[in-house]
Amino acid sequence: MAAVLERLLWIWGDDGKFVIDDRHLWLLREGGGADRDSALRLMIAQIDSFAVAETADRRYRVRPVLTSLAKKPGAELVQNSARDAIEMPYEEYWRLCEWARSRGLQIKNPSKDQRNASIRRSVDPPTSTVVVPRPARPTPREFVDVLDRSCGIATVGELVAALGTRLEAWGVDSKDDAAVVEAFAAVSASTEVRGRLVVVRRQEGKQKGRHRKMMKVLAAIDAHGRTGDPIMLREQLKELRRFAAGSRFRALCDALGLARSESVHTEGRSRPRSDHVRSSGKGVLPELPDSRAESRRLLAMARDWPVSMGSIVRVSLDAGEQRINGVCDTSTGRTRITSGALDGRNFLDPTSAAIAAVGQSRPGTELPTDGWAVWVANGRTLAELVGERATR
Repeated sequence: MAAVLERLLWIWGDDGKFVIDDRHLWLLREGGGADRDSALRLMIAQIDSFAVAETADRRYRVRPVLTSLAKKPGAELVQNSARDAIEMPYEEYWRLCEWARSRGLQIKNPSKDQRNASIRRSVDPPTSTVVVPRPARPTPREFVDVLDRSCGIATVGELVAALGTRLEAWGVDSKDDAAVVEAFAAVSASTEVRGRLVVVRRQEGKQKGRHRKMMKVLAAIDAHGRTGDPIMLREQLKELRRFAAGSRFRALCDALGLARSESVHTEGRSRPRSDHVRSSGKGVLPELPDSRAESRRLLAMARDWPVSMGSIVRVSLDAGEQRINGVCDTSTGRTRITSGALDGRNFLDPTSAAIAAVGQSRPGTELPTDGWAVWVANGRTLAELVGERATR
């Protein structure tokens, strides 16, 4: 019993005391009337904070505040009332604060907060400005970590996106690709620059095998690109897509100088994105959310077909200095763009495809009103081609 009593913490007040052990807090009241010799036991886990009200002569009335999930131990506990508070001198109040901080409980003293706020207002000059610290200079380890997360191979855009303003703090212009590549090449002996790609010579860790395979694919793409073998180049690009899909695949192809190559666009393209091409403030019909896999497959395969096969024909559209290629099913009007920024997008009719293509390549110009008259297949417009077939 003596050992148990020695572990208790006693906080003495004028009209009562707090007795605290490892799990409980007892509020013992000593006074007359209905509160004479009353006791209240609380679980420490039930207590959210202590509310403090300062009185004259540095005395404090302290009241435990329960959490919202705590159950009231009995009818004698009335929250937010003076019956739960004990008045104590500053020394005992300080001991209670020390114990509360050790248990992670808050001491809410509005009077103290007001005093601190007034002191800050009197000390800080009214014209003081907030100085935003500059971002710290990136370390060589951070550069290598960026490459590790991207499997040891990264484009300039990925490097800039990963470090952001940290490059500016280092004195590197993030808008200058050559400056970014030069900074990465100089930061570590384990990295090298290949065109617009920054690669790790020897990747360590769990992605070592993946890095080795990607380096093998990049070497094969470089070899087939020099020899001009489109079939083998397409096969290697399919292999690269296994390791880097979506926007990362397109970024790697752009860094390799293959962004405009027909071999980049394989029939394994994922579901088209729902971009809404807008020009001159007018909404253009979005790309077609075609759920029929067979129709999508035929339009994708038509890239390698002759100029015409059945009702599906290969078409082109001149948008200024740029020529946009596409595939159109003249029986339904469904059109798929196969080049440029809208490559792989499906549209309900040739007019929607023409508006999207011209609006994207030449913003601000007059948009076509009849796509059947602007798309050309083998020297004839789609309207002429459909008219000839109708008269046969």
